[in-house]
Amino acid sequence: MRANAHQYGYSAQHIGVSGASAGGHLAAILGTGGDVPELEGRTGGNRKQSSRVQAVVDMCGVIRVAEWPKSHVGLSNILGLEHAEDNGAYELAHLSSPDRHLTRDDPPLLILHGDNDKAVPLKQSQDFHQAYRKAGLSSLMKFLPKTAHVSPNFTDATRQKPIKEFYEQHLSN
Repeated sequence: MRANAHQYGYSAQHIGVSGASAGGHLAAILGTGGDVPELEGRTGGNRKQSSRVQAVVDMCGVIRVAEWPKSHVGLSNILGLEHAEDNGAYELAHLSSPDRHLTRDDPPLLILHGDNDKAVPLKQSQDFHQAYRKAGLSSLMKFLPKTAHVSPNFTDATRQKPIKEFYEQHLSN
């Protein structure tokens, strides 16, 4: 995106990302892992461009990847690894956990999480929010009452308003 900003008419210095569930995880890791060489990748033709973003909206994303599945086999499957006890799953899970990469220059964060989420523990979002705040970073967390994992409540007009306001506040010129 940053390499083609001029061509498509947007600012390379004002990039916000958002996602729900796995997409929330990816948005969060983009927010905290923008300067982690192991997370930069080796393809795409624009390796000299920074992966840094300026605002993140995480909707019920997994934060501590190693704690999410209940077994090594489950973790291996999620990470796309062949199952073996020494396959590096836990090291990769820790590398891909957004809370492992907090730095003082990470972008503002908005977290939305349903209070009835059975897929991703609410505590992961709560802990991430607290770690962000403890690091002196801007984080806002909104609980969605009576909301399951990635329910339509995440995209209704009521929920879109704070997302829009968050982006306007943090991405405006």
